[in-house]
Amino acid sequence: MKPSLTSTTAPTRHVVLAVLAILLVAALDWVTGRELGLSLFYAVPIFAVSRSAGPRAGLVTAVAGSLLWGFSDAFAGEPYVRPWLPWWNAANRLGFFLIVVWLSATRQALVGERERARTDSLTGLLNQDGFAEAARREIGRGRRHGHFLTVGYVDCDDFKAVNDARGHAAGDALLREVARVLATSVRATDVVGRIGGDEFVLLMPEIRPEQAREAAARLRRELDLAMQASRWPVTFSMGLATFRPPPAEVEALLREADGLMYAAKRSGKDSIRHSVFPPPEPA
Repeated sequence: MKPSLTSTTAPTRHVVLAVLAILLVAALDWVTGRELGLSLFYAVPIFAVSRSAGPRAGLVTAVAGSLLWGFSDAFAGEPYVRPWLPWWNAANRLGFFLIVVWLSATRQALVGERERARTDSLTGLLNQDGFAEAARREIGRGRRHGHFLTVGYVDCDDFKAVNDARGHAAGDALLREVARVLATSVRATDVVGRIGGDEFVLLMPEIRPEQAREAAARLRRELDLAMQASRWPVTFSMGLATFRPPPAEVEALLREADGLMYAAKRSGKDSIRHSVFPPPEPA
């Protein structure tokens, strides 16, 4: 596979910017003769580039930083008794910089592991645990501020027939396309997840019931168009539950939406069932 231009130029750009920042610090250090105590500021760009561009870029920046620090020490302020002492110090500082790079890389690895634990490996959407975490946050906000909260349960009708007729690779491709449509057709504040098989969930905070119905209908149209374009004989049943206030538990949210989705399937599939909880009082 041909590497993308972005993947190769972005780390280089980060390293160049970090080295320029270190060069500025070294110039100030040289001009002031180490009077400002800028030692810590050499490490800041190294930590930043390690976080943004990875440990290799951090390593390059660490070497550049230690060399620039060595030049600054060698030619700034009072001379050392031994001419090699600035470079000995630079080597020690390189060790410190490498520790900074390692700490940053370790932190990024932990963040990456946490993200992978919350993400569905096939579609890149949130998995069940990731969705539940996001749902708990929105439940808290909805209960504090009295906002509407809508959860949608989306099921692919006749998905098994695609797997049986075209194989699991085709089924996986279908699920990835469904995930793409869902992720690109909702608001930035909405949450999309895959919680198993061909079942997807939506979380739409601060949206009124009529707006939620319109959004779900628009979403189903987008899904239908994507299935037609790929000639997949699949439709979608959706259950939509709007709460105000939301229940305290994520399971209660999903239970209501799941029940509505199954009601849509029992009524002939390819439809949306929507309810508001608690039901509005009659006029």
